[in-house]
Amino acid sequence: MILIGSRSVDPCSLLDLLFDKLHPSGNVVVYSPTIQHCQPAQKWLHERGAIHMVLSDQMYRVQQILPDRTHPLMSQMVVGGYVLAAIKVIGDPEKME
Repeated sequence: MILIGSRSVDPCSLLDLLFDKLHPSGNVVVYSPTIQHCQPAQKWLHERGAIHMVLSDQMYRVQQILPDRTHPLMSQMVVGGYVLAAIKVIGDPEKME
């Protein structure tokens, strides 16, 4: 498994170094607080035949629940980011389906 979590490092540069060492059917997970790092990584993985790619937005926010009103807690720091997950395969994924 390759797990990359970064605010400033380009995940594609790390994937260039590590992807060949990952065994077939190995998982790749990239986390970034912004989508700008995940989109190029998704393209990079697609070009190398990765399958089951999922790019999801993660957000955690506490809800305040009181009688007759429910809303997000206003005095909190919202934690979130984007997670890209994929699986490495050998060969052409188009021919495998």
